[in-house]
Amino acid sequence: MFGYFKKKAKTNDEPDELKHMVDYANYTDMKNMKDDVGVTHELREALQTKLKKEEGLHLQCYECPTGYQSIGYGRNIEEVGIKKAEAEMLLQNDMEDVFVFLDQHIPMWKYEAFNIRLVLCDLCFNLGIKGLLKFKKFLRAIDESDYELAAEELKASKYYNQVTNRAKKNINLILEEI
Repeated sequence: MFGYFKKKAKTNDEPDELKHMVDYANYTDMKNMKDDVGVTHELREALQTKLKKEEGLHLQCYECPTGYQSIGYGRNIEEVGIKKAEAEMLLQNDMEDVFVFLDQHIPMWKYEAFNIRLVLCDLCFNLGIKGLLKFKKFLRAIDESDYELAAEELKASKYYNQVTNRAKKNINLILEEI
């Protein structure tokens, strides 16, 4: 089977076997070759179909039969984690969710000053829309453009004690609007 890769003495009369393979490949539909080697389009499609069927889709973290936390189609997030590109994609999706949640629950947010919009987005991302909506005095102060009161409300919150550095940055952004 692997005779093509064995080194043979070559004479001018013998065709180059590797060249012959390449020429053959040029005239053959690669997708229909059953004896191709390596990663082919057919192999990718068959593996994807098989893995989706075998693993099933889990959009929430779950414990697989071997005891590892997994997600998606069997991604072992404890051992494998995620790639940076996947993290970037997740961040973009989560940011889009933030914009949608703010549009649905605090529609006037988009008319605020840039720093206020940035803080509202950060709070929604960090706390979730349900958590942000609990900041009633803060949101009322933002709505009334009373940014000093909004900053005071953030500083007096449990949020401030949990993520102090992040909260201080948000407070500074709010106070820049005064």
